[in-house]
Amino acid sequence: MNRLYFYVLLPNNFVTSIFILQKEIPFSTDNYLQRIKKLLFKLSIMIRLILVLSALSLVSCKATMMNMALKTFKKDAGKTFPEVWLEDAAGNRALTDSIFTTEVAFLNIWGTWCSPCLNEIDDLNVLMDRMVHNQNVSFINICAKSTREDWLRVVSEKKLQGKNYFISDTEFERMSQQIDSPLEGFPMH
Repeated sequence: MNRLYFYVLLPNNFVTSIFILQKEIPFSTDNYLQRIKKLLFKLSIMIRLILVLSALSLVSCKATMMNMALKTFKKDAGKTFPEVWLEDAAGNRALTDSIFTTEVAFLNIWGTWCSPCLNEIDDLNVLMDRMVHNQNVSFINICAKSTREDWLRVVSEKKLQGKNYFISDTEFERMSQQIDSPLEGFPMH
């Protein structure tokens, strides 16, 4: 089954979020609030609460930023996520399609050199703790543009929860080329 993805702008820091879904959810900027409501209905209660609280904080410039992001990324809605090779801590290789095993996946693309990425790890761990009992949601962390040694060190030191993978520069570039919207700025969610 192909995984489909779309983007959501988080109101707290204006970064783009990618949620991987097993089925297409039509999405357009003209009716994004209706589509978000439909998405919220399909997600677990905990995820609904988090997204509703986030949506409540969208006012004026935040709503404008969200509209701009949705216009930028709406062309990617419904496309399959690129198939690239990742590596886990044990050195096992996996294709991206094989790691998306839940209905909803929170994808965190980060780098060991990125201070915002490192600063948010504690908050991500708290979110993962809150969602630990929800079998429909998985958290996938992909370290890019870093060395394998630095990645292993940071994952160990910060006790980064979820599924942790490393992507080579070559595979990251290949993934970036397959996504029409640019993968710029770290962290990416």
